[in-house]
Amino acid sequence: MNVTGWPVRKTMCATCPFREGADRELKHAVLARTLFQRSQVCHHPRLEGQREHEICRGQRNEQLVLLHRLGWIEAATDAAFARKSKELGIRTWSQEHERAGIQTTQSATDSRGASDAAPNVLSVLRE
Repeated sequence: MNVTGWPVRKTMCATCPFREGADRELKHAVLARTLFQRSQVCHHPRLEGQREHEICRGQRNEQLVLLHRLGWIEAATDAAFARKSKELGIRTWSQEHERAGIQTTQSATDSRGASDAAPNVLSVLRE
């Protein structure tokens, strides 16, 4: 699934496994499958019968902290991630929105909600 054009949630949703007191095993399972390879889709809208359309804020925060600790971005922020993505020639969702003049991009979800086709700063930095 390609989530290019999908925004990252501004806050963690009510069911986010990255919230304080949430299921640690689920959190670690999500991180194991996504930290270096993909973005996690937020499943909260599906619980309310709506279409999924955002990237999980909790999982993105974990990626940002790791990238910052490794020295790949200057701060654990979306802005620093966007700057590094631009520097590396990777389009971020905000650049996609600006280029296409759209609010969101509709796409099908896979059974795990993870996207291996998402623009990924980590995959470029590992090479």
